Amino acid sequence: MQCYRRIIRPLLIRSNCKFCFCDYNKNDFFKSLQEQDVDLLIENSKEEIKKISLKAQKVLWGSIFAETISNKSTNQEGWASYCKADLIFYTVINETDFSNYKIYIFNPKNLQKLDLTKYKVENGTTKTTNCYYHSEGRIVPIGDIPGLITLNPKDLL
Repeated sequence: MQCYRRIIRPLLIRSNCKFCFCDYNKNDFFKSLQEQDVDLLIENSKEEIKKISLKAQKVLWGSIFAETISNKSTNQEGWASYCKADLIFYTVINETDFSNYKIYIFNPKNLQKLDLTKYKVENGTTKTTNCYYHSEGRIVPIGDIPGLITLNPKDLL
């Protein structure tokens, strides 16, 4: 959520595009978007609505953590398999400096076409409002994801 408030939202405001953050507690429509892993709706210059999934990682790798198991205690499927967003905005930040970040933008279908079993397995921890849960994923080099683009903060100033 901090990445949305401190990075994504200000970028969207500066770009003068229309957007809506999906508050899952608000209504059934937003709850249905949550099931698709959609966090944000953006209207582009062609007046098309795009569904965006927001991801964040606090380590500066040249890779992404493609979550294959969302919650290891329940064996719940990870977003890398079920995400139905049009695009993923994957923000990678330096834990101590929010001004040092990159945003990887890619279509989740391009990630889902990859054979993720060939990539290194890693474990992750996600903090929610009430607890932590443990996930599992694959470390996928950004160069392996077709169509991925990288935004650096210095490119956006």
